[in-house]
Amino acid sequence: MRNPTTSKVLLVGWNAAGWDVITPLLDGGELPNLAGLIKTGAMGGMTSSRPLMEPMVYTSVATGKYPSKHGIFGTHEVYDHGRSVRPITSQSRRAKAFWEVLSQKGVSCNVVHFPTPEPAEQTNGTFVSCGFFGPPRASSWSPVHVPEDSVSPADLASTLQEFIVSLEDLDPPTVGLFVPRMRELPPRDKRLAQVARGLAHTLSVHAVATWLMERAEWRVMSVNYPAIEVLSRGFLRYHPPRLDWVDEAEFNLFSNVVNSSVRLCDLLLGRLLQLAGENATVIVYSPRAYVAHHQVPRGTVSPGPHSEAEQHRPQGIFVIRADGTRQGELIQGVREVDVCPTVLRLCGVDVPKDMDGRVLADAFTQPLSQAKAIKTWETCPPTRPELPADMRPIPWTEMICFTSAYAHRPPLLVQVQNDWNQAEADLDSSRPDLAVPLLTRLYYTCAFWTDMVPLVADALYVNGLVEQAVTVMRNYVAVHGQRPTGKFMAAMIAQYEGRDSEALGLFEEAAEDNPPIPQLYFRLGEVYRRTGDLDRALECHRRAVKVDANYILGYLGLTLVHRKTGDYEAATQQALKALTVEF
Repeated sequence: MRNPTTSKVLLVGWNAAGWDVITPLLDGGELPNLAGLIKTGAMGGMTSSRPLMEPMVYTSVATGKYPSKHGIFGTHEVYDHGRSVRPITSQSRRAKAFWEVLSQKGVSCNVVHFPTPEPAEQTNGTFVSCGFFGPPRASSWSPVHVPEDSVSPADLASTLQEFIVSLEDLDPPTVGLFVPRMRELPPRDKRLAQVARGLAHTLSVHAVATWLMERAEWRVMSVNYPAIEVLSRGFLRYHPPRLDWVDEAEFNLFSNVVNSSVRLCDLLLGRLLQLAGENATVIVYSPRAYVAHHQVPRGTVSPGPHSEAEQHRPQGIFVIRADGTRQGELIQGVREVDVCPTVLRLCGVDVPKDMDGRVLADAFTQPLSQAKAIKTWETCPPTRPELPADMRPIPWTEMICFTSAYAHRPPLLVQVQNDWNQAEADLDSSRPDLAVPLLTRLYYTCAFWTDMVPLVADALYVNGLVEQAVTVMRNYVAVHGQRPTGKFMAAMIAQYEGRDSEALGLFEEAAEDNPPIPQLYFRLGEVYRRTGDLDRALECHRRAVKVDANYILGYLGLTLVHRKTGDYEAATQQALKALTVEF
């Protein structure tokens, strides 16, 4: 057996891919390249911490660290001593990405279209940022507007821009693979242009990546394809089976779009595999997936990073093939922070103790070559230029106070929202010691942010601060007692005070409108289980995991109910599902 730590590493992102969409195509033999990797490698799900905002999730992938360490908490940040707001940049990151560590160790690394902020970063290779590729040109005669600092080294930009695919380059048969009946569309239907833009974007990424693989020396190649992400955003509602609120004629026109985006990624993967060679280690991954088909929101979704994050779920995909991987095996507990340390180890680079992720050694039949334990890679400054003092983000304690001179300005709102994001990320990554103090301060400082109260109450309750949680819930119920969330909290208070019959009624009343609150269905299911109504208990716990497939208590509830009914096989299956969520 060859040592996988001496081979090339090909890292392929299928952004927003989920197994629920991929598996039927695999079973139908429509994804031969991915199927070949799975047959000779190992696979599993990949779970990411909420909130599922793209900069937060992908920075965790790149650094192997959660947001509390890498410092990206949203799309914007406050600087200039709290007076201004700007979009985050690659200079906002407080931890090194895998390409920085590899470059520091002399490992050649090419990065194409990794979803991190601008500008492009210096590597021991080539870095082509997402901003290089958009928006697509209408024709090959249209001028190319390549943003400054979108390619490193900069002198490659003029060469690489020749590979940007224009809309005019797409012939009707190619677009017809996505919309076979496109001639039936009314004139100027914007949806066909949306398909064409997603296709041109993805083919441009592929053209640049393959050119670099053919012409440049590399040990690690990272490329992320946007097709599934972009086309799911507009067309997942048309994915089969048809939803009862989707027009049948439109369903017939666009039902093939999402599946075709996956087939396209598999086709492009085949070319990458040819260029990488049979001995290369290959990882195909997505740290988050688009919402399940039945959860697609109706109507127009308001734009913004939070609404975008809410259209995703934390269960993505992960496939790894290398010499020595467990062929056809299912690996458990893969998280977004595990990609970076695994790539480092595969390149023979030491994995530091301050990384939150782990090396996915269980994917291999034999232990990977040992590397010495080090504390951190952060002692040596990154090649990213340091920000001037007035451009650095200011700490939370300097901003969040009622007497702030800028309390009426947007910077305070941006900082507060970023702090909520940080607290939620700490909570979702099993760090209540960091989350609870921050959530408590935010709650008492931002009394009008009532949408965040359920998060605060749940964090306090789950972490044993029941009396404090009840106090928070009472305040919420006093104002929003008629909302489903308010009724749920009233039920929790009644249960805490021993008024079980009243609590059951409130739980049932809160569940009547089918709110997306998995905790509600779990608590109601637990009441039914304790009272012996096992059929209703099963129904409630199933509703909990249907709302949130990452809600581990729902699976544990199903396990307990099945055990009580004597169905030990079903109990084992649900317990295994719980393990896939949090191993």
